[in-house]
Amino acid sequence: MARAMSSHSAPAWAAKALRALIMTAFIVGSAQTLTAASVLFGAGQSHSGWLVMESDAVNAAAPAGKLLHIPGDGVSPGLAIPARSLPELPMALAAWGDRVSMVFAPRERKEGAVSGGSLASVRSLTATPAPAPGFYIYEPEGRFTVEPSLPVQGELIGFVDTRWGLVALQRDEGGAISLSALWGVDWTVIDLPKSIKGAVDHLELLAVGDGFALLVRDDAQTALLWQADRVAPAPVEQQSGTESASVETDEEAIIVQPRHEVKWTRRDVASLTPEEQLISAGDRLLAASRTDASVSLSLIADSGHVAVARIENAPQDAVIFSVGEKICLAWREAEEARPHLIIVSAITGRIFYDDFGAVPTLLPLEDIQFLGILLSAVVLTILVFLLKPEAASRQAIDLPQGAAMAEPGQRLFAALIDIAPALFGAQAIWGVSALELLAFPLQSPAAGGIWPLLTAIGIYAAHSAAGEALAGRTLGKALLGLQTVSIAGGRPTPWQALSRTVIKAVAPPITLFVVVDPNRRHAGDIVAGTLVIRKTPPASNDESAQSE
Repeated sequence: MARAMSSHSAPAWAAKALRALIMTAFIVGSAQTLTAASVLFGAGQSHSGWLVMESDAVNAAAPAGKLLHIPGDGVSPGLAIPARSLPELPMALAAWGDRVSMVFAPRERKEGAVSGGSLASVRSLTATPAPAPGFYIYEPEGRFTVEPSLPVQGELIGFVDTRWGLVALQRDEGGAISLSALWGVDWTVIDLPKSIKGAVDHLELLAVGDGFALLVRDDAQTALLWQADRVAPAPVEQQSGTESASVETDEEAIIVQPRHEVKWTRRDVASLTPEEQLISAGDRLLAASRTDASVSLSLIADSGHVAVARIENAPQDAVIFSVGEKICLAWREAEEARPHLIIVSAITGRIFYDDFGAVPTLLPLEDIQFLGILLSAVVLTILVFLLKPEAASRQAIDLPQGAAMAEPGQRLFAALIDIAPALFGAQAIWGVSALELLAFPLQSPAAGGIWPLLTAIGIYAAHSAAGEALAGRTLGKALLGLQTVSIAGGRPTPWQALSRTVIKAVAPPITLFVVVDPNRRHAGDIVAGTLVIRKTPPASNDESAQSE
């Protein structure tokens, strides 16, 4: 988020310094590293995305994998934060809000249990933002929350999380489908719509919005989406002794159970091939189509598919999931310990990030940039006013006849005029707007990283130093009637012009010393031995007579 430089008052500086100390204390001892791994699968919802990566470590005592957290809105895109080591790899992953849940391979029930069959353990973890921006506290600390185990009815073919709780879709050996939900203290079976009861070959469970849906595909490139919504459960006294009932029409079916009431709404999804992946981003449905070297995203609307983005160089094994209104693609490249992430807007198709997953730094990037500029100004000030006070401040200043020291306001407007060619030149080269370049010290880097800013600084330094060395004026000074002169008289030498310009360009805040310096010189002027003057109108005859 861009912010004006003037918003950083002295109390804000102190607050930033205090926050830096707090963040450092929070981070010490918490650094985690990733071993080389393969991305298995990912899941995401409104606030966070999650990845499971398999470890390549050959040590039997090493973790089997790593759970990575992909934060959503509100932080710099591209973070892949190690959240927990995994002693074993899960079968499936589900996410909602800032919570992630995993279901692991089933184990046989102990002898003497009330009923037979197997149970699959379920574990969850919640991410809470820490005081340090970009860092999170994962609760419970050092472990996972143990959820009620999932009764195994066959093969697990779907696992999602909703605002009501977890939902699992299973298929038994005979092909029969069962749907169950953890919407309380135990798993409860949910009746399916009549049209998809029994054996269904192409059935998927999706997280859609805050709820879930069932997707039925056929060979005619059409699909039927049954979206579920839980309504208020019936009072307990009305539930006892009741049997599950089902009522279905052409448009919807309502299933009433002893503990839950679920509303199913049907929606036709046309032109969805068996190879396309259906993804929910908020309330939007998108289709992801893969080729050998790209992934195409299209919005599913009533009128058909609307192209959103085409992402090149995405491998076939990339996992695709949503994080809020963004789509994340993740895969692991050879010999790389971090996953490669591409984060794209599900609305505009704009790519926000395309690089290996990053880890949080000790300070947010905007604070590092701001403190870096502030530190450079302080260092230069010390060099000028403490290390060379005698030579710099005791030079005699002899203004040319008919000249006066330039006003700070005039110098500011001249500097703004001089900056304009540099900003627009960098914009033409890198495609980064002038406003983004001006706000760079206070926000995350735009496309191209720091190079657009360095390009603008280079253009500014080159044309300003050349103008002052050749004519004693930059473009802005010429328009406002100002001139740079050497204290020794005449135009600045090339070295004087270059040194004063470089100091201004590297540490812009240091130029504010023209306001407090008696001779209206900033550090660049003092180091270079220069002045900025303006012409004064000649005195009238009446004024001359009065002076005599």
